[in-house]
Amino acid sequence: MTYRIIDYCQNYSCRNKLYGNFDNKNEALTEITRLAHCVINETDLSDKEQQEILNFALLGHFDHDGHYYKIEEAEA
Repeated sequence: MTYRIIDYCQNYSCRNKLYGNFDNKNEALTEITRLAHCVINETDLSDKEQQEILNFALLGHFDHDGHYYKIEEAEA
């Protein structure tokens, strides 16, 4: 089974942006966690907010500033 990460953004210019296809869920979780770290590094969030983003990323989804990143199974 393959997976993908989609950004369900509220902004029309980046809505449903594909962040890649992955051969397994572990690879997708690694990438969504990397994206979460990028968001944290580029913003001034409290420690609690940072931890919340990372916890949700480990579950396969997180949102921040109008972006909602989510791992989905890719259609065959």
